[in-house]
Order: sequence, then structure tokens, then C-alpha cells
Amino acid sequence: MEYFDSANKRYAIMQIQQKLRELDYWANGTSKIAPDGIYGNMTRGAVRTFQEKYGINPTGIVDKETWDAINTVHKYVKNNVGGAKAVYIFPKDKNFLILPGITDDVMYVIIHMLNTIGEDYDDWGALPYGNSYGTDVQNAIRSFQRKNLIDGSGVIDPLTFNRLADEYERTNSKDM
Repeated sequence: MEYFDSANKRYAIMQIQQKLRELDYWANGTSKIAPDGIYGNMTRGAVRTFQEKYGINPTGIVDKETWDAINTVHKYVKNNVGGAKAVYIFPKDKNFLILPGITDDVMYVIIHMLNTIGEDYDDWGALPYGNSYGTDVQNAIRSFQRKNLIDGSGVIDPLTFNRLADEYERTNSKDM
């Protein structure tokens, strides 16, 4: 740890550990270590493994060359190899309303949830997949709302959506 001053040492060690841990997760390139801010044998070994893999003298010490390489490789892997990015299709407003008649990609997810839980409900059959909130989906939502003691308006508010998501999770977990 000769590259960092003592005031920032613990924080820097945690950054090194976190980045090496993420590289292991994404690319199975270094040993797994816990980001605890302690530069012990596990961290030294992970640094040495990283150095060997990337053609740096394997001292187990983070110097400027090693630090720059960790950051470069981490950035590359994160942007090109890292895990799947989440896609947020739901409204960010916590008081959102999904109104009948809309055309939006969120409807694919809602229709999928309704079709998955539909076998537990007799009021609707399989709904055709699409991105429109049509009459058939509205009737299924109203039925779902009534059976879950929610005002049967057919509007998907946060309460309706969360109950639908809970029911979907419950149904999916019993299939496993």
C-alpha cells in the first residue's frame, strides 16, 4: 500500500478490495475477498493474482502501476462484461397510476403477471400479450382488485401493482 497516504489508507484498501471482488464476480479473475479495509494476506494474495494476470511484477503491493491497472480493468469489465443492467420500465413517481387505454411497455409485464396468476382466478382466461391496456386487461385488473379487497376501479395504482407483484411471486415460488 505504498501508493496511498495513511489518512486515506483504509478507504483506499476498501476500494481495492471492492474492485477486485467485482472483477472476480464478473470475470473470475482474482480471488474473492471481503472489503473490510484491512490489507491482510487475502488482499495481498488477490493483488498478487491480479498483477500476475495483467503482467505486473507480482509483489502483492498496490503501487501506482497496479492501482491504475485495477481501475482500468475494472472500468472496462464493468462497461463491457459486467452483469446485466436493470431495465426500469415503471414510472418513477411513487404515486403512479397506470390508466386504461395507455400503450406502454409496462403492460407486457403486467399482462405476464396476470397470465401467471390467472389459473388461480376464474374470472379471466389467458390475455393476449401486448403493450396496450385494453378492456380485457382492465376487466382482469378489476377482478383482481375485487378479490384482493381493493377498489375495483381498473386503475393500476401502487397498491394494486404491489399486490399483483406479491401474488405473482407467490405463484412463481410454488412452481419451483
